Amino acid sequence: MTRLIRQAMYRIRWKILPRIKWVSKFPTHIDIESTNACNLRCKMCCRDFMTEKIGYIEFNTVKAVLDSCIPYSVKFNWRGEPLLHKDIAYYIKYAKFRGVHEVSFNTNGLGLTQELAAQLIDAGLDWLIISVDGATKETYESIRTGGDFEKLFKKIVHTAFIFSEHDNAPKIRIQICKQKANQHEIERWRELFSPYADQLRVGKLHDPQGKRGYKSVIPQSCPQPWQRLTVDWKGNIYPCPSDYQGHKLLGNIYDTSIHSAWHSPRMQYIRYNLALYGRSSVALCRKCSSYC
Repeated sequence: MTRLIRQAMYRIRWKILPRIKWVSKFPTHIDIESTNACNLRCKMCCRDFMTEKIGYIEFNTVKAVLDSCIPYSVKFNWRGEPLLHKDIAYYIKYAKFRGVHEVSFNTNGLGLTQELAAQLIDAGLDWLIISVDGATKETYESIRTGGDFEKLFKKIVHTAFIFSEHDNAPKIRIQICKQKANQHEIERWRELFSPYADQLRVGKLHDPQGKRGYKSVIPQSCPQPWQRLTVDWKGNIYPCPSDYQGHKLLGNIYDTSIHSAWHSPRMQYIRYNLALYGRSSVALCRKCSSYC
């Protein structure tokens, strides 16, 4: 099957299945948490409400997930910074070996190096997604506590240059989370980063637990239960990445297959109620203001 056909099928599954409320045999996408550790403390991040210990996923857990099914796409992050995991490139390479069509991860970019850029190319990464929440040092560092805007900008420039020399290099998406502190810089941000990105994206604030009072931007029936599952660094399986505190555990990959979790009574309950009664009928979804 050609890459273009697989890409078309991937987008059709992603967009159409939630609309017709069709449950596929396996999820289209799986979020695999490489680590829940982070080197920044961002003002809008839901890690503030995370109560569990810090850890790093082991290869056996990644293998168990990807040997259980082959999703169309995998993203190797959830509640932490994936570049803090020393084996991230190896995990990406295994996902591509298993036949995953699109592999990506979100990063704050501060861990990028020339050596790592080469490893990501070799591993077959499809998308490198870098979050930069400002166009100036003052704004960026006021939002991303612990960050260094000048250092990050140089790393982005160097990484983009290395990628440009290889036909099989990952594409770069640079994104910004629009909020009061940076909304006046959006156009300047576009001008600054467009030369180094294949795609720019302006996102909105996420508040999956409903604890910050952000206005909801999602429809009454969220598409995620028809699209994806999330696996944390311990192998625990959850309905979606908005379940930051792990309230709706579906099982663990060492005793529950992806297929079993995907078709479990809990997932069916969530889908049924979302489809018929909307988000207010599901405790996990009731206060959520966003989907990924």
